[in-house]
Amino acid sequence: MKYIFSTLLLAICISCGSKEHTIPEGYACGSEFCTAIGGGSLQSLLAENSIPNTILHFPIQVIWISNQKDFELKENKTLLNNAIQNLNLSSKESQITFDFNNKIEVVYEKKLTLEKLYRNDLVEYCVSRFGDNKKINIFIIESEGILNGYTPVLTERFERYKKKDGFNSIFLGNKAIFNPSSLAHEIGHFFGLQHTFGKDVKPFSTDELPAGENCFNSSDWLCDTPADPNILIRNCNENLEKSPFKPLLNNYMSYYPNICKNAFTKEQSIVMHRFAYKYRNHLIQN
Repeated sequence: MKYIFSTLLLAICISCGSKEHTIPEGYACGSEFCTAIGGGSLQSLLAENSIPNTILHFPIQVIWISNQKDFELKENKTLLNNAIQNLNLSSKESQITFDFNNKIEVVYEKKLTLEKLYRNDLVEYCVSRFGDNKKINIFIIESEGILNGYTPVLTERFERYKKKDGFNSIFLGNKAIFNPSSLAHEIGHFFGLQHTFGKDVKPFSTDELPAGENCFNSSDWLCDTPADPNILIRNCNENLEKSPFKPLLNNYMSYYPNICKNAFTKEQSIVMHRFAYKYRNHLIQN
């Protein structure tokens, strides 16, 4: 395992970096929501017939950033390998597969946490130091317990992904990587998907009507993900008969308990595949 000592440089970056980003209250995922223009682009992918229906292979690399000098992966290596295998299962319907060489790089950064990375916009720093512009970089970082994950995304004009550095990475908290759904959730963002409840995490704040009449231009811009009020549930079989909302409690892009989530919808899978082919094709492994 390779250790890289760059604490001083990181401290400098934090002290004089770009303006601070505030983590919105209630958000476990820091990924941005797309604009109306971006939503229209996602909608148009459903009608895109020129994209071949083939399996897309994406190489990935995993970098574990620890604030402990003597950190060792030990059993975490097996758990990480299992997480990647589960990711391939979750993305099977989208015909996207991830190729991983089982090598995990460990780097040491004394002051870095997932939340500090987000607040101080240190994505470019991490990617330039430790990332690979020809692969999907999955960074595992110590978390303060606020965020589970964060995927830097463009909110519109997705064709710019090919020309922008730093947008080929996913950042996950060191505990979130081991639950069944956080990595799949962030991969969904990486390939264009939005939160099922829309841009506001507050309960019942979704702009999609309960019956879905405006599904094509609201919440996540897809119509086979029912309107999601993002309410607190007690279990995965919650009885919602008295509610006008019938959200998919098992959807990866929702905020329902991780143990409940195990699926993307058909439209989500189609969008992921076509988004990958059209906007992320510079990362596809031939």
